[in-house]
Amino acid sequence: GQWLGFQHVGTRIWLDPIDNPWCTDTLMTAMRNESSLFFMSLVRDDRPIRRLIDADYTFVNEELATTLYGIDGIRGEEMQRIKLQDPHRGGILGHSSILALTSNYKDTSPVKRGHYVLDTILGTPPPPPPPGAGVLSEEVADLRKLSFREKVELHSSNPTCRSCHSRIDPIGFSLENFDYFGRWRDSYHFRERVETEEEADEISVVEDTNVFNERRFYKNTHTPIVAAGSLPSGTTFDGPVGLKRTLLSERHDDLVRQTATKMLAYALGRQLEYYDEPAVRKILAQLETDDYRFQTLIKAI
Repeated sequence: GQWLGFQHVGTRIWLDPIDNPWCTDTLMTAMRNESSLFFMSLVRDDRPIRRLIDADYTFVNEELATTLYGIDGIRGEEMQRIKLQDPHRGGILGHSSILALTSNYKDTSPVKRGHYVLDTILGTPPPPPPPGAGVLSEEVADLRKLSFREKVELHSSNPTCRSCHSRIDPIGFSLENFDYFGRWRDSYHFRERVETEEEADEISVVEDTNVFNERRFYKNTHTPIVAAGSLPSGTTFDGPVGLKRTLLSERHDDLVRQTATKMLAYALGRQLEYYDEPAVRKILAQLETDDYRFQTLIKAI
């Protein structure tokens, strides 16, 4: 939890009776428990480290399965191990805990998700952003007819932002089918203001006691999600499945090193220093002889 961050579910995600009345304390507990039980199972069952991001099982209870994952047939409050039929969901990057923590309030954040993969999962963080970066300008944010991806890409076209965002954003875009709580979606839904009542799906009245009550017309619309992504190396892929496959084919060594260094630091109770590097290399050499399995990692540490 300290490494992957899922212990923060409940402190960084706020209950909102209007926008997410289905999000309860028990749901957030289940979100944390899914990731915790999953990681413990990798260690207990001596799984290869690669299963951290690509597995065919997870842990859910009825509330988590039905509210966020659309999985039927699960009953009760107890967490249960299930075999996944959906390849998008397997591994830590398909857990609602991680997907929610790497989102903004009521919206996803390709930037946060891309940064999480590069920094937390791979241990290769991008450089810090320049002063004033990280916020969509009012002009960009108000372009309702653009998809969220198009808004982020327009914002990131700034030369001072491009060098970092070109590495971060394409990874996050591949996870855009997961909404800000990790529910699967195929399109963006938004409300567009229109001119006439005939075009509108919704009408709202803005009270203005100084003049009159203004009627505003809105139309609900949607645009398909484009989940194409790429790594800083230039390798392209599509969606969560493509991301996981590409990470394992191109960045497996980074994943293994990051896992080993995080678990060694946890065992030592401190951050690693330069003089720990010989020990890390020795651990990695032992892992290579046994399919990079968790029990081998623990014994080596």
